Amino acid sequence: MKFTESCTVITGEDGRHDKGMLPGEQPYLEAQLSHTVTSGSFILNVDKTGLVAGASSTTPVDHGINVGYEGVLDGHTLAMLIKFRGGDKTVKWISTSQESDVFEFTGPIVVAADGVGGLKGKKGRRAIECGGAGTNLVRAPVTRPPA
Repeated sequence: MKFTESCTVITGEDGRHDKGMLPGEQPYLEAQLSHTVTSGSFILNVDKTGLVAGASSTTPVDHGINVGYEGVLDGHTLAMLIKFRGGDKTVKWISTSQESDVFEFTGPIVVAADGVGGLKGKKGRRAIECGGAGTNLVRAPVTRPPA
């Protein structure tokens, strides 16, 4: 994975993008871009419609990567989510073989946390969007189970 850490606040204090974040919150969210996730959930969705191995990229809404896990900030457990956002992402089918496919996702990434400060609902939600189309890269090898 290669991420560009040019991030803007999309959900700050009190669930508003214009209020910003408390000290330490945005750096914590940005640090998640290099965090190794060892438990939680990982969802990968690739819509192969219009994709040609080694030759094309597409921008359908059905492409996506979602990584969910628990984090801790200031002693509070957070529900963390890292995902590709909206229609500015593209997916390229890099290679295919009998054993696996390799896909390359490029586009903006959202890092979100629920439970900041021990608060529930929008008051405890923070989110940033990092990078833009063409700046973030995730290469996802997908291995097929043996037949």
